[in-house]
Amino acid sequence: MYNITRKYQYDQTYMRMAKAMGELSYAYRNKVGCIIVSKEDQIISQGFNGTPKGYDNCCEDPHCSCQYVRGCCYTERPIKEQISVEFCVNPNNCGFKCQYLTLTTKPEVLHAESNAISKCSKWHSSTEGATLYVTLSPCFECSKLIIQAGITRVCYLEEYRDASGIDFLKKNNIQVDKIEID
Repeated sequence: MYNITRKYQYDQTYMRMAKAMGELSYAYRNKVGCIIVSKEDQIISQGFNGTPKGYDNCCEDPHCSCQYVRGCCYTERPIKEQISVEFCVNPNNCGFKCQYLTLTTKPEVLHAESNAISKCSKWHSSTEGATLYVTLSPCFECSKLIIQAGITRVCYLEEYRDASGIDFLKKNNIQVDKIEID
């Protein structure tokens, strides 16, 4: 009984930490955080979704059907008064946004899992037998990295719109658990 309760407490704590890590992301639509814990219950890495070193921190490209958007995170003040809305989607408070604005994740953005796994490689930390805690279930590409890294358990908070990553992990005998935070 003690071990089950203790493991539950660890799962809750690590998932809360992953959620807090996600708050560091500059992404507007999905702030995703990840913690990797060794088989000895030691945190060996953390990550969040964001751009690679040397890039600006803008994770999404704005697209607007009214044609007033120019470049990343910037817009012209709308000429037509009926279109104007003052809504900034970037934490850098870059200005005006149009009501017809949609955001698309830039292709260079790293997912939280790949960010955390690559840090383990950089710091020479073994992920063999580790558990990965992530706030959004892994996509298919990140699932391949998880398997290759030797991670044996994945815990997630919310399910990604495409469940192929979870299916791939289960097919490869990776334990997958949905964790609810109290």
